[in-house]
Order: sequence, then C-alpha cells, then structure tokens
Amino acid sequence: MCVPPDAVSRWVGQLGDDLHGRLARVGLVEPRRRESVEAWLALYVAEKKHVLKPVSLKKIEQTVAKLKPHFANLSVRDLTRADAAAWRKHLQEEGLREATVRTHAGNAKAIFQEAVERQLTVVNPFAALPSGSTPSQETRYVTPDDIDRVINVAPGTQWPLLLGLARYTGLRIPSESHRLTRLDVDLDKGQLTVRSPKTEHHRGHEWCLVPIQPA
Repeated sequence: MCVPPDAVSRWVGQLGDDLHGRLARVGLVEPRRRESVEAWLALYVAEKKHVLKPVSLKKIEQTVAKLKPHFANLSVRDLTRADAAAWRKHLQEEGLREATVRTHAGNAKAIFQEAVERQLTVVNPFAALPSGSTPSQETRYVTPDDIDRVINVAPGTQWPLLLGLARYTGLRIPSESHRLTRLDVDLDKGQLTVRSPKTEHHRGHEWCLVPIQPA
C-alpha cells in the first residue's frame, strides 16, 4: 500500500464531505468515519481508566459530563470552533469559577486532540480556548514564625507533623505525606525519601530526596 506524502494527507483531510465522498467511492481515499461525540467521549473515558489515576480520571469525567449535553447529537467531525467557544461561554454563565472553566477547557483540548490524532476530525475545535492555571488571588507567604505558632497549638502529634512537612519540606498533602513510612527517614544522611504519585509517570521524577535535620 502506497503511503501519500503528508501534504497530500493534509489536503485530503481538509476536503469537504461531498468531494471526499466522491473520491472514496472510486477507491482513491478511505471512507471517512463519522464518530459521534457521545461515542468518542465514552471510548476516551473507557481507555483512560487503565492509564489515569482515580483523581485525574474523575476530572476528565467531570469535563465529559459538561460536554455531552451540548454535543451528544453531533459527530466529532461536525464540531466547530464556534461550538467550542459557545460551550466555554455557557460554562461561565453557569457561574463556574474561571479556574474551573480553564480546567474543563484544557481537558476538552486533550480529548479532541486525540480525536485529531486518530483521524476522526481534521481540526481540534477546542485548541484556541483559554485554559491552564490562573494566578491565585489568595496567595500569602507563610513565614517560619507564623507556621511555628500554628504548629505549637495544633492538636495531637499528626497535625504538627503534617503542618511541618507542608511548610518546611513542600510535600503535597496528603498524596505525598501519607505515603511516607519509617524507612523513608534517614537521620544519618539527613534526608527524607518522598514518592510522588503526581509525577511518577515521568521518568526520573518518581521520587525525590528532601534534606532534613533532627528537631
């Protein structure tokens, strides 16, 4: 089978359905798949169940729940950038925070970029939507004196420990702190071994060493 040059493949991908259908009927191109949005979303979620962590999968499912009511009756190929922009505007009108809207937009980008890679459509209609994190308006530098005062009045032994780990070692609570065991503490070398579920899928970032010293 002859593989056409990339330029030819892009040209074919941009053809209207009528002309593409004519070429398909005479065997010059493969017939186009017209996967419904609903079917694609269901397949995407089913496949991600095997590769994503529960928290990440839940976020994807929440985005899918926002996409389905708007696009379930359309095919993936029929979606336009105007459709995507209208969907984002609807999320805003629902009263969602901008950070949440950006998260859904980013998830939608990823979902439909994979549809492009599988040749279910030519253009990712969500690609231009604003997404990503937004600067927090509630950030504040917590000084050592501040956190020490909190630690001194925190109840029990676990709360002071968690507060200290969060402030002085920068651990994620609870995903990193709750994985620690006694074997992770090496007082002789003055280091703490921290395993990170958030970055463990990146080679070389499965764990890190944090310097510590006895109180």
